[in-house]
Amino acid sequence: MKIIKQLKIQAPIDTVWKIWAVDFDKAGDWMAFVNHSYEVDPTVAVADAPIAGRVCEFSTSDGGPIAVEDVTKFDQLNYELDIAVTPKNFPAPIVKNLVSTKLSKISEEETLMDFEANVKLTTLGNIMSPVIKAGFSKQLGQMLEELKHYAETGVVHPRKQKKLAQQLS
Repeated sequence: MKIIKQLKIQAPIDTVWKIWAVDFDKAGDWMAFVNHSYEVDPTVAVADAPIAGRVCEFSTSDGGPIAVEDVTKFDQLNYELDIAVTPKNFPAPIVKNLVSTKLSKISEEETLMDFEANVKLTTLGNIMSPVIKAGFSKQLGQMLEELKHYAETGVVHPRKQKKLAQQLS
């Protein structure tokens, strides 16, 4: 299953690259559906990548759902970041998600992000793929909207603000 998204961000390319790729392990700072994120073993990084990947936790409970996201390509010169996402402790029918991203400079203050997700599904997932694609596409759209908001304003999206407030309650 393939999902392609494109997003214009009103921020310099280096600002977007820093948030998206350089500070890759800090996704939990701005992504609403990520409770906490952290760097994976730093000894196995792809050449030129500042980190090997990240783990994203989606709940506060021990043994809850996570995604292990390994950097498979880090090309700072061409603003390309590819990752392999493996869900763990998930009841979802997703086996792996291979993500390719590229940033392009539109102007000094505008960046274009091309985002392609190639999702490998279980047999059941393939049967349910239209429904899964719709839900997954919506979630990716929200994540990109949160990235855009954070890059443009320096402040987390209202969805993330709401989640942080709920965690404090």
